[in-house]
Amino acid sequence: LMIMPVLMGRIPVSPLVQAVEKELAARGVKVIADDLDDLPALVRLASRLAPRLRRQFLDAVLAARNGIDLDALAQAVLSGNLTSIEAAAKLSAVSAATAAMEPILRQGFFLGAQYALEAAQFALRLDLVNPYATQWAQSHAAELVTEISQETGVALRSLIEAAFTDGRSPAQTARAIRDLVGLTSRQAAAVEKFRARLVEEGIAPERVALRTEKYATAQLRWRAENISRTEILTASNQGQQSLWQEAKRQCWLNPET
Repeated sequence: LMIMPVLMGRIPVSPLVQAVEKELAARGVKVIADDLDDLPALVRLASRLAPRLRRQFLDAVLAARNGIDLDALAQAVLSGNLTSIEAAAKLSAVSAATAAMEPILRQGFFLGAQYALEAAQFALRLDLVNPYATQWAQSHAAELVTEISQETGVALRSLIEAAFTDGRSPAQTARAIRDLVGLTSRQAAAVEKFRARLVEEGIAPERVALRTEKYATAQLRWRAENISRTEILTASNQGQQSLWQEAKRQCWLNPET
């Protein structure tokens, strides 16, 4: 099981969880939200959902890439209209796929709440966190859409500027745009740096295009992996904190803590 770098150290804890820790410790109950001895158990549970989230994001981006009409995209590049370029690059499909992550994020939220409930042994009904799970999943999915759209927009503008400076043809630029769909601006810059190095080495243009596409796909797979693990763990931790909040509302924990 791969563990994200953030899990190698102690995870930052909110004041609420710190207060809960103190009160549960007084009751002799071991808290699991940020305890390194117990956290891998939650990671193992979350790993059941992470592959689904990863596959959903990856399939959506690859489908968007494969659905791009390179001739139409080249014409959009030639027009210089950014809105037309974004439409031809199928960026809306990636945003829609990100929004569709909401049900899986909601499941991750419930997973964390259930894990906390079983550890603390409160006599609470898990369905009490239903409204919070739905609200958080909707809000967080929307945040992800905005984040990914902004990242892709920055990468797209940077690539167009670089293509203009380098004197690349609309067809070459269109292919480069297809390769960056779904990547962060940093990843897109890495792909461009990789392509430039191949060109400097005198590699044939078709080989440059093929190798750059493979490199971009590898970057995309890394991003899908990173998103899936990070977001499922975030959802699980949110679920735990929601459970603590509900325990305070139900007076299982001291409301003053």
